[in-house]
Amino acid sequence: MIGDNGLTLSGGERQRLAIARALLKPASILILDEATTHLDAVTATRVWDALERYMAGRMVLILDHSQRALAYADRTLEMN
Repeated sequence: MIGDNGLTLSGGERQRLAIARALLKPASILILDEATTHLDAVTATRVWDALERYMAGRMVLILDHSQRALAYADRTLEMN
């Protein structure tokens, strides 16, 4: 049971659920904004590894401050 509006979920559980829901939609572009912010380092790496397989051949825009996320990008743009 996740409760009304997911109130019983932790921040990391909400984050993983949101990613799963996004992956189920047949969108032409996937936007990941701080996708692993609420996850510990081990779980974040697992999520990025799984996303890497999903991202192959798709348009994905990653908005993130972490160096970990940059490792999965083909091209990067730094904004100051």
